[in-house]
Amino acid sequence: MDQFSIYSFVDDFFLKFDMEKIIDPRCKYIDCLYIDPNREKYIFACKIFDNKYEMFKNWELVQDHDIALYLQNELFSRNDIRWDIYYLLIYIGEDDLTIDEYHFIEKDRFCCKKYVIKAKDQKELIENFNFKLPLTSNFYQLEKLNALITDDQFFQQLREKVTFNKNIISDRILSDLVLHKNELVDQLKGD
Repeated sequence: MDQFSIYSFVDDFFLKFDMEKIIDPRCKYIDCLYIDPNREKYIFACKIFDNKYEMFKNWELVQDHDIALYLQNELFSRNDIRWDIYYLLIYIGEDDLTIDEYHFIEKDRFCCKKYVIKAKDQKELIENFNFKLPLTSNFYQLEKLNALITDDQFFQQLREKVTFNKNIISDRILSDLVLHKNELVDQLKGD
């Protein structure tokens, strides 16, 4: 998909939520912004990246220049919406991204929320928007999150973090701590 096609779909998506599209010439790197009509809830700053190298080389430059310096410190400096900026890195490259590559960008806490949106086609773009953006009822669908980590993996990681031995605290207890609260307390006391 080319940039024009992508933004055709992106425009349609945000239009469903009455978001206004802004192309601000003072943004040197951001392609465009989508903002709610009252300018008080959301700003989505979009940038398309053609390949991984370009994205990892330039994402911070885009963020620092256009979002931190311009949007937060100038355009919206007296408005709390400056803390509700979502930087959407729309990735149309052929190379797959690893979980660590997503996390490297998305877990960065500087100045705004960041989401890497993989978009090899229209369907994947819309699915990722529905999954990641706080506008839809599909926002962070639990069944998709469950596919990322199994219960066994979760319990194993929980045990490692809090040093629970499986012989002391069983998966049955961990699976419903509220239901097994008294049993858990007794086991932790050593009773």
